[in-house]
Formats: sequence, structure tokens, C-alpha cells
Amino acid sequence: MKPHDFAIVGAGIAGASLAAELAPHASVLLLEAEDAPGYHATGRSAAFWEECYGGPEIVPLTLASGPYLREHGFVSRRGALYIGRDSEAGLLDAFEARFGGTGATFERLDRERVAAIVPGLRPSWTGAIWAPTSTSRGCTSITSAWRSATASSWQCVPASRRFTGMPGSGESGAKTTAALPHRRS
Repeated sequence: MKPHDFAIVGAGIAGASLAAELAPHASVLLLEAEDAPGYHATGRSAAFWEECYGGPEIVPLTLASGPYLREHGFVSRRGALYIGRDSEAGLLDAFEARFGGTGATFERLDRERVAAIVPGLRPSWTGAIWAPTSTSRGCTSITSAWRSATASSWQCVPASRRFTGMPGSGESGAKTTAALPHRRS
């Protein structure tokens, strides 16, 4: 096997996205414990893209990713509805105060407007926050697209072993070898 500039452990959404970003600039080795990339959490994810996820500090990053995800067909618009009772109106107020200046798209709804969206709404549910831009996203499709787009620039090796550590690299520029001593049963 030829030497690589970078070795990434794990070919899920995080590893594949990092490999896709690095591949045009360096040679990348992507190590995966399974026979197929994206098998574990990425392959089972029912991911939801929501502008307010992670708090106001994260909203700018989330908003920045939206155009790319929409342009490449990785998300399907669903919307999110945060419903509250009269006694929880303060929580809806707090949500508005927390995310009001972030650029996230949401709207406060009264009971009548919530009932129009949710037929059979119980009388105790009296208000909501509607986030129309929230979407579901396909982690597997994102990961597959990144792998396909950069396939000629990096190599994915199903290791069939658990990664247990990386020896110290020593001085700058020294070669480092991945340690994969335990064969999976």
C-alpha cells in the first residue's frame, strides 16, 4: 500500500466528509472496521436538519450548510412544530427570545393556527413554535455522494478489525502507522 498524507478512522458521515474535503489536496486513506462504509450510526440515522439545533451559537453553521444540502438534494422539507400548553407558554417565550436574533426561520402560533396543522389537537395544547425550514436528511445518501465524488482521490480500506490506537508520530513529518491488532470475531 502506498503512503498517504492523511489516515481517517471511520467511514461514516464524519469520516467520509473529512475525506471528501481533504482528497482534492492530499492523498487520504479511510479505514473502516465494517465491510461497508457508513454501516453503524450513519446508516441507521433518521437525521433531522433543524436551524435551531445546538443553540444560538451553532445556528450560523447550520444556516451555512442549508444551501449545500438543498442544492444536492440531501434534505426533504418536513417542518418542525414545538407544541406547548398554557402552563408552558414561558418555554415558548424563552425559545423565541433565545433564537430571535439568530436568522433561524420560525413563527409563534396560537391555538387556532396549531389546530389547523394538527387535526384533533387536544384542548390543553394552546400554542406552538413552527419551524418550516426543518428537514429530514439522508446521512447515507450524503456519505455515498461524498465517497463517489472523491473516489479517485482516496482509498477506503475495510479493516475488519477494531482500531485501538495510534503510535506517537515523533518529530514533524515522521511516518505514523495505524495500530489494528485485534481481529474482529
